[in-house]
Amino acid sequence: MKFIEAAKSIGLPVIKMPKFIREEDCIQCGKCAWCCPNNAKWSSQDFIKIAIEN
Repeated sequence: MKFIEAAKSIGLPVIKMPKFIREEDCIQCGKCAWCCPNNAKWSSQDFIKIAIEN
C-alpha cells in the first residue's frame, strides 16, 4: 500500500488497522462501513459454521 510505504519512508510507524475482513476477498471498494459487496467481512458466526461442518 502506497500510504504505508510513504509514511515509513519518512520514519512514521504505520500499521494497517485490524478489521474484520478476509483480505483475500476484499476488493478495497471503501464500502466496509455499509454492506460489503464481496462478502469479505467475517464474524464469529464463521467459526460456528466451520465447527458445524466438522
